[in-house]
Amino acid sequence: MKLIIDTNVLISAILKDGKPEKLILWVIKNNHQWIVTDEILTEYFEVLKRKKFNLSDEIITYWEDLINITTIKITTKNKFIFNRDKKDEKFIECLIESKSDYFIMTIVQIVIIYLKCFFTTCLLKRTYKKFIIELKTNLKHFSI
Repeated sequence: MKLIIDTNVLISAILKDGKPEKLILWVIKNNHQWIVTDEILTEYFEVLKRKKFNLSDEIITYWEDLINITTIKITTKNKFIFNRDKKDEKFIECLIESKSDYFIMTIVQIVIIYLKCFFTTCLLKRTYKKFIIELKTNLKHFSI
């Protein structure tokens, strides 16, 4: 399975040790393909280092190493314009280019993208519904 993980989900995984962390560990443990681009990696690493999160150097290094080892980097050829939030363009480009099965993001982001982005709405709805169905039928996988 190929998927993309939004930065908010990654940060929640690091800060809260809850379901987002279990999800990421499940992805890694089951050898799913966590797809990224250089731009996504840059955002991950810049956000990890924000002072407001107060993460130790050891934790930052641990997650940087984990991300570098477990992700698959692609290069996107097409640019996608997403006027609501230019920072989301890299994720949508990666989603479309990689033909990923899932885009793991927060519910609020999905709703906003549904409203603002006609082309990817069908793709996001389909992948989100597939993810929710699989999540409901495979919750045992999240007991790591």
